[in-house]
Amino acid sequence: MEISSIWSGLALSCSIYRRIVYQVICLLLCIGDGVVVKGQSYGVRSIRVDGNDALAIYSAVQAARQMAITEERPILIEVK
Repeated sequence: MEISSIWSGLALSCSIYRRIVYQVICLLLCIGDGVVVKGQSYGVRSIRVDGNDALAIYSAVQAARQMAITEERPILIEVK
């Protein structure tokens, strides 16, 4: 067996491993509660909005802007 075939096999297995880890992480992020829970745990006001509803996004941004101006605190908007 040649060294080049061993190295190419190792590179291929690392590439496959990275893809699997990436897919599992993406799956966990999609299944989980999202970023809103993390924002709330740090004391940041958080809003979750449906990404398919343009009017809801517009309203959420307006409300978040108003809260940020009046309360002088950060606001997190999660668009799902």
